Amino acid sequence: MSWDIFIFRATRLINNIDEIEEELLVDIGTWEDFKQLLLNQFPQATFDDNWCIIEYGNASLETSIGPPDEKVSNTIFRLYGAEAIYLLVALCQQNKWQAFDTSLDKMLAIDKPEENGYLNFLAYLTEIKRNS
Repeated sequence: MSWDIFIFRATRLINNIDEIEEELLVDIGTWEDFKQLLLNQFPQATFDDNWCIIEYGNASLETSIGPPDEKVSNTIFRLYGAEAIYLLVALCQQNKWQAFDTSLDKMLAIDKPEENGYLNFLAYLTEIKRNS
């Protein structure tokens, strides 16, 4: 199961996902611009149809890519591996993006990713399995 993180850029700091309104979101650019941002940060990124895969050691990130000229203000990354959060946080810091952890249902602390870290995600998975 992947660890899904919703990323976006907003006109102000969002403390809770309920605060997000369409007018607060800022365009990241086009999907082509987004693809270039990914390649600038991760030259090893590969693209297959509408998917981008970034592998680094035992961690990886995946995200979908839309039509090249379509504007984008947000997307979701699938994270795999304990170190994946640090790859995503570096990308967010570089591009002034904010992130929402869909598993923990709270904003990700970009400056303190260990607060939302992989151990919390594993605890979440354990709870889901226990309740299944």
